[in-house]
Order: sequence, then structure tokens, then C-alpha cells
Amino acid sequence: MPLHAVREYLAKGRLVRLDIQNLQACAFALSVSAVYRTAELPGPAGRWVIERLKDRVDDTVGSEQSEPNVDA
Repeated sequence: MPLHAVREYLAKGRLVRLDIQNLQACAFALSVSAVYRTAELPGPAGRWVIERLKDRVDDTVGSEQSEPNVDA
């Protein structure tokens, strides 16, 4: 989270910083989805972001989880 968005919560103790510098790359999994209307497909920038996310998944987890899940 950006610091400006959580600074108040950190100061009040409602959030704490996590030290994850020494955390192994595969120590946890994070699910990422790209959601958009099928009638209005993403433009060039949106497609670029989706491709970068898919590339990251391919690099860290494997290509079997990078396939899009499209419900018509």
C-alpha cells in the first residue's frame, strides 16, 4: 500500500509494517485477476497491464495458472 494511504493507520497502530525482505519468492501465493466487460474490451494500456501480469505469473508460478478465466 502507498504510505500516504496508510500513514494514519500505522500511526494509530491499526496497521503494522511487515518485514518481507528475507521472504522466499514462493513462500506465498497471491491471486490476481483482470476483470473487464466483455462488451468493452481493454484498450492498449489495459491489454499491456494484463500481459505484464501474465508474464509475472509465468515467471514465478508457471504458465498453467496464467490462462485467462473468461465467463461469457
